[in-house]
Amino acid sequence: MAEIVLENAVLRLRFEPEQGRLIGVETVESGWPILDRPQLGLSFRLLVPLPDRRNNPVYGEQQQLTSLTLDDHGKGLTLIWDGVESAHGGRLEIRVTERVHLDDRQAVFELTIENRSPYMVENVYGSYLGNVRPADLGESFEAFIPHYAGAAEPHSWLQLHINSPEDELRVRFADLAGVDEECARHGVRALQLVGWNEGGQDRNLINQCLLYRYVISYEPYNFKGQLNDFPLTVAYGQHMDALRAKLRRYLWDGEYLGTEGARVWAGGADQHPYAVFREQAGGTRCVAIANYESARTVSVEVSLDGGIPARYRPVEDGTWRPFEGIITIPPRSAVVVLET
Repeated sequence: MAEIVLENAVLRLRFEPEQGRLIGVETVESGWPILDRPQLGLSFRLLVPLPDRRNNPVYGEQQQLTSLTLDDHGKGLTLIWDGVESAHGGRLEIRVTERVHLDDRQAVFELTIENRSPYMVENVYGSYLGNVRPADLGESFEAFIPHYAGAAEPHSWLQLHINSPEDELRVRFADLAGVDEECARHGVRALQLVGWNEGGQDRNLINQCLLYRYVISYEPYNFKGQLNDFPLTVAYGQHMDALRAKLRRYLWDGEYLGTEGARVWAGGADQHPYAVFREQAGGTRCVAIANYESARTVSVEVSLDGGIPARYRPVEDGTWRPFEGIITIPPRSAVVVLET
């Protein structure tokens, strides 16, 4: 059976008929091949924990379709998987129905789950895009503004590892209420319970959150610790979030430009890392500069294309200083520079 194509005035979608994977997305007006690598096509994903193993995913791209029905008008498609194969639990009596329909200018995906298995379907994701490419115009994506888990506002969270035998944890499940209270004392607004991962956190990773507009995620002792285990790092993160809230028109809501429009250098050599943010609607710019050195202070110079640096301040110090050509940044610290 040939691939299935849905098209409206804006989008052209292509599905393969065996697993129901979305293998192509293209804009009709400009011909932009948003998804053009069929081998990376995906569909839905489920998480169905087992009594002895939580991580039991169901990968939609590995499931055989039961039926595929194209609407008479050619603008809609219904895909049904009547039973699925999970990664560690074998076949499960879970019926997945995906409904795709196109209106004048958009595509709408709807997933319906009928669970006849003895297990809970904990998470449902769909529809997945296996690949996204920029328009073929020599351009790059200009901005990505996250809205996951309340990330429309500057904030931090704590990740805590809970999916292990109780004797491997530093926190008992019964003590989670106390962890919530500790988060509240430190101004951390979310507690994420994770099942399998490794990680750490320090000042330089917090500096990366500033440069790349990440949510700060505290991960003490590989997700087994608490905020009080590294108070200096948490204090630095609080300063960072306060700065991002104060300058959110640049650092959170503004346009992320990467390193375009500014140059930062030290001793004649370019200084990295730094990032440039611009207010929406073509406003003034802000340059965030980090020093990742563990013991060495750096002195940098800054220039802006078509503009003049006016003032700067460190993350930990709320005092603005006039820009006079050289900025000194202590080890594992960061500053922001505002345009005139």
